[in-house]
Amino acid sequence: VPYFVQVAAVNSFGIGPFTNSNPRAIEVSPQPPSEPIDIFAEPLSDTEVLVQWNPPVENGGRQITHYKIEYDESSSFTGGGNNGPTGFISLSSVKITPVSDIQSVTVKIDSSGAKSALYLSGSFSLEFDGQKTGQLPFNASPLEMQAALEELC
Repeated sequence: VPYFVQVAAVNSFGIGPFTNSNPRAIEVSPQPPSEPIDIFAEPLSDTEVLVQWNPPVENGGRQITHYKIEYDESSSFTGGGNNGPTGFISLSSVKITPVSDIQSVTVKIDSSGAKSALYLSGSFSLEFDGQKTGQLPFNASPLEMQAALEELC
C-alpha cells in the first residue's frame, strides 16, 4: 500500500502551503517475518515429536503462509547433507489451529491409617511460565483458579 506525505507549517496566523515529500509516494518494504515465539518440543516416541509455537510478533508486512520446521540430531543443524539439517517439514499456516492447554488439579487426603475423621483444608498455589499465583483455598472454584492464572499475564 503506497503512502503519500505532505507537510505544511502552522503559526498563529494560519496554515501555510503544503509541500509533497520526495519521493512523492512511499511504500513499506516487505520483509521476512520475525522468529516464532514460545517454541515447545516434547518427544512422544522414538519417531515422533510434538512441536508447538506461537506466531511471530512481526509478520513482515504480509500474512504468514507457511512454517518451516527443521529437525536434526545436532543442535547446530548440520547433521544432514551439505551441512544442513537432517530433514524439514513445511507446514501451511492454514492447517494450524490454536491448542488450549488444560491441566487438571486434584486435591485429596490420604485416609489410610487414620484413627479418626479427617477433614480436607489448606491452600495451594499454581505456577505458570515462571510466575506463581497467590495462595488459593483448597476448594477454589474453576473461576477462581482461572482469575488467579489470568492475573499472571
